[in-house]
Amino acid sequence: MKILLLTPWFPNPENPNLGNFILRQFELIAKQHDVFLLAFSANGTARNSVSCESTEKYGFKGWHITHRSRQGPISWRYAREGRSLGLSLLEKEQFVPDLVHGQIAHQIGDLLHRIKKNHSIPILCSEHWSGYLQERNEKLRPAERIRKRLAIRSVDVLLPVTTQLGQAMNRSGFGTQKIRIWRNPVDDRLFTPGSKKSFDFMHLSGLDANKRPLEILRAFHQILADHPKARLSIGGDGPTDALAKLQRELDIPPENLEIHGSMNYEEVAERMRSTRCLVQFSRYENLPCTIGEALTAGLSVISSDVGGIRELVNQENGLLIPRDGHAELTQAMKSYMKTPFSPKPLDLLSPKKLMDQIDAIYKEIGLKKVHRLQ
Repeated sequence: MKILLLTPWFPNPENPNLGNFILRQFELIAKQHDVFLLAFSANGTARNSVSCESTEKYGFKGWHITHRSRQGPISWRYAREGRSLGLSLLEKEQFVPDLVHGQIAHQIGDLLHRIKKNHSIPILCSEHWSGYLQERNEKLRPAERIRKRLAIRSVDVLLPVTTQLGQAMNRSGFGTQKIRIWRNPVDDRLFTPGSKKSFDFMHLSGLDANKRPLEILRAFHQILADHPKARLSIGGDGPTDALAKLQRELDIPPENLEIHGSMNYEEVAERMRSTRCLVQFSRYENLPCTIGEALTAGLSVISSDVGGIRELVNQENGLLIPRDGHAELTQAMKSYMKTPFSPKPLDLLSPKKLMDQIDAIYKEIGLKKVHRLQ
């Protein structure tokens, strides 16, 4: 099948790791199908109103279109110019897709609507954005509200990564008849159980206020009173200065704590092979990729009970705590140190299973198109 891939989140000029969940999905699709990628990014520091570069360095045939970001209607104009450039480049390549697979409805709905109106091609859209969830309930900007309405009119199948997100999007107007759950794949050849465990706990995230890494570090400090040899690995894509400062304030010995920066996919897998338990304490989430990766690698998971996390984490593989359960976080980590366990590695997110799922959906909407033409 020929599939046009569309994304507004990956690649990102300011943060290379932002949207890596989109990359995982598209890499899987590209193994089975002939794909062409059009990626769109807004950039507030761009010199030109619209520019483009090849996406070959990311492993895909296609183009990355960047448009200048400004406040008000002019930003919409730049975005439209970028959309038009992308579609003209697609036409020059003479790539005629059987279907379109987009990402993030409220950011790309105008493009999906344009394609549907002009070509009547079946359209799917994956969704990861946590703003629909009740615990976040983020308000869309005017342009995003327009794009969302256009997406509702254009998308044949919506693919949220969790049931919880699907229910939230249904309440937001998408309708249950369009919704199928399709999760992010995990490379089960890379994320495998390890035998040598250097760390008891690890936390990996963007290290922003939502992820609450400082609260995890404070909880770990309390663990050391009863378990002086416990070890924590903590880090990610965000700044680590606050973590280092808190380590000094709490007088946590360096042999008990490793603070690190950004890691690539292979480095994350290696760290999980040397760790027993992943700790998350987010205020809101859909389903972090790190949780799926940890469970595939045979780690236990301690996490706040938000978003769709409970769809994978249960009493057999981890501990769920209240969203603002600071005391419960410490208690869960103490409980794990007293009675650690290694769950059976999860196979729900294997590339083969997820490829079979998306192929079945592709064939279904492809048959619907044939039926309409007849």
